[in-house]
Amino acid sequence: EDINSYTEKTIVSLLRALAFANYRLGVVKLGNISFELMLLPIAYILSDENNWSDKKVLDKLEYWYWTSIFIGRFRERQNIRSVEDLKTLHKWINLNDLNDAKVKELLEENIDKVLDVKDYSDLETLLNDSKTPSPVSRNLLGYILSLEPYDLLPGCHSERLKTFEITDNSRDLEDHHLIPLGTGTKYGELSSKIRNDRNHILNSILNRVLISKEANRQIRDMSFDRYMNEVQDMSRIGQMINKNLKKRQDEELDYYYKRVLEERYNTIKDRLLTELHQLKDK
Repeated sequence: EDINSYTEKTIVSLLRALAFANYRLGVVKLGNISFELMLLPIAYILSDENNWSDKKVLDKLEYWYWTSIFIGRFRERQNIRSVEDLKTLHKWINLNDLNDAKVKELLEENIDKVLDVKDYSDLETLLNDSKTPSPVSRNLLGYILSLEPYDLLPGCHSERLKTFEITDNSRDLEDHHLIPLGTGTKYGELSSKIRNDRNHILNSILNRVLISKEANRQIRDMSFDRYMNEVQDMSRIGQMINKNLKKRQDEELDYYYKRVLEERYNTIKDRLLTELHQLKDK
């Protein structure tokens, strides 16, 4: 009877966790959530009415989510991790216990590993799609989407990509390669050959963004130089695309690919770390 008496509260709490994922974590569909057990600590914290309406609490939950995802905390022992982190979040958010060992680890040690875990989320791993774990690639795209960037529509008529509107309107986003696959083909080769080669550097998650179908169709029919010239700065900056995306005249192709993708990795990481520090210190 005690368990059943919490049914309604549990459903409301889970719905709040899903709403949080949609609004704050760039999650458009339930299938985009890499570790569903991560919803449970969020739901527990948001079961409290005061927490649900407190922006500082939402910021702290977002901090916990991104750090946990990008250090690979839920790669194993997910049931145990979920319970541990529920307790840690309770101590940090509800009790404000900053001296607890697990809270200190969350605030001081975890953030130093973000996008820097060898063979999981470091640069060398992200450069190779076949080695990049799906939770990292999926959430890297989700993180950028959570910032509500402008679409990559050429010209000045781009609109912001807002996850709750995309979900509400049942819109589909498309995975777009920044440096077109055609730039890596040799004479007589098809770009589909590169697309099917997950080891090719152009398939790296660092070379991809989520954009609307409309934008993808317009860009597809343009030359690389033209579409990069026509995309507005507000779109480029929001999608964390560096200015010097074009190949230099004296640059070897392989060096060019790695340079551009490494620059984007640094841009994304700098932006993410800046935001994480802001989220946890509020």
